[in-house]
Amino acid sequence: MVVGNREWDRRNFAKPRQLTFANKFNVLCHPNWLRRVMLPNGLPTMGNLDPYLPKGEKSALGAMKFISEQLDTLLDWDKLAKIREQWPGKLILKGVLHPDDAVRAVKLGLDGIVVSNHGGRQLDGALSSIEALQIIEPEVRGQISILLDSGIRRGSDIVKAIALGADGVMLGRATLFGVASGGEVGAYRVLDILEEELVRCFNLMGVQRIDELSSSHVYLP
Repeated sequence: MVVGNREWDRRNFAKPRQLTFANKFNVLCHPNWLRRVMLPNGLPTMGNLDPYLPKGEKSALGAMKFISEQLDTLLDWDKLAKIREQWPGKLILKGVLHPDDAVRAVKLGLDGIVVSNHGGRQLDGALSSIEALQIIEPEVRGQISILLDSGIRRGSDIVKAIALGADGVMLGRATLFGVASGGEVGAYRVLDILEEELVRCFNLMGVQRIDELSSSHVYLP
């Protein structure tokens, strides 16, 4: 695995895990956020990683450092096969953009794949996830669960993904926007908005249930 060219990181961090002066000033310009988040709890943390993080590295930036140290940059299909042998639980492979890789995931006995270009942050010229889904789904239909990631922002995005063969979508970035603006309530509000848009889209399309969706509902040039 090779990490992409994170230009955004270079623009916003003076050095690893240290914000630029402009971003520090931006934080000071948001007193309500400071009052709700920083003053009562300090720097935000990744709670699911807290039990594993070293002392003094409990912040979100510390968690990022920990994650980068734990990543195996030499992960390949052979190592994935060994993980499958040792791990009896569900195993899902994220970042699949080519049908050959999807077929290989089926042969390895994986439970699912995530069709994703990681939001385009890794390779800006990569195929979009919705385009990749169209060529992957016919090759592995009914053999493995297919999730779609990268760019789900509206209910209509969900409709397109399901219509083109995805079993579900991932909403991490959308719900994080909600968390950033309103905490837990904000995350639920994002889900409510997506549900409202999804239902409206169904009504405008004349569709009653999600299992009625098919590629015939999407124009493919």
